[in-house]
Formats: sequence, C-alpha cells, structure tokens
Amino acid sequence: MKLLLVLLAVLILRSAAAPLPFLTPDSDFKGVEPPDWVLDGAVKVFLGLEDKQSIDEVAAIGATVVHAAGPSPYYPLRRDDQASGVPAAEKRDLPPALCARSSTGSRG
Repeated sequence: MKLLLVLLAVLILRSAAAPLPFLTPDSDFKGVEPPDWVLDGAVKVFLGLEDKQSIDEVAAIGATVVHAAGPSPYYPLRRDDQASGVPAAEKRDLPPALCARSSTGSRG
C-alpha cells in the first residue's frame, strides 16, 4: 500500500512539473477574429421542417438559425436488418424542407 502511495505521489509531482505539450502559455496566446455571422448574433427557433409556412414566418421576423428534428435517430444496422433505415416518407420530405429553410437564408 505504501509503495502504491509513493508511486502515485511521484506521478502527480512529475506531471505537475512538466506542462502538457498541447497547452499554450498565456504569453504566446494569439487571439483570432470570429467571422461576422458570429458577432451578428443568432436568433434560434426550434420547429418541425414539415411546417414550411412556419419556416417562412420565422425567417420574416428575423430567425437566423432553424433547428428541427430530423429523421428518427436510431435504426438497426443494415447488416442486422435489410429493411432498416429512414422510412421512405421521411426521406422524401427531408430534402424539400431543407431547401425551404435554406431559401430563407437560415442556417440549421
């Protein structure tokens, strides 16, 4: 038990003495300018992509980011179930909805 404590203490002291290679000292840090859209701020809304009228309405009042649920998040792997995957109706409806959102200038 004593040996384990000594070994642990040595490891802690050794790691504290040498900075990690990926750390940048404060004196060497150089800031970056963020892109304009970051500084402009974002008005985020959450709605379903199937509601194209709402996408247009929220864009008209200034929404810049539209978050929406996509297809259901989990399906079995195709190797486990050949019939798995996003249902055909969801696959069919998703591209037009994304185009509707993009046409308003909103991001996802």
